[in-house]
Amino acid sequence: WIPTERIADFLHVERVKAAEASVAWEYRILRSRNRARKIYSVFSHKWRYYRAINIVQKLALVIVATFLSKPPYCLVAAILMLVIYAAWMVVAVWQRPYFDPASN
Repeated sequence: WIPTERIADFLHVERVKAAEASVAWEYRILRSRNRARKIYSVFSHKWRYYRAINIVQKLALVIVATFLSKPPYCLVAAILMLVIYAAWMVVAVWQRPYFDPASN
């Protein structure tokens, strides 16, 4: 059994660490001279690799569509593509990488 004070302290420390990482990320974005800064600057620190993950998801869809589009595997391809899209949508809706609570 863990006392609730320790859990509260742990959660507070984790929130502070996340806030510090977020502030450091925003500072790095502002100071960056990288030409591709606009690709990742709209995301929170936690989702800085969102575009790379998105490209992998699209690559998986292309692979499924290319190699499983033959008649005996058409249904398998459709189901796999549906699963890939559904998983991506669930992650995007649940995590909301574009969501900015300050703008609401």
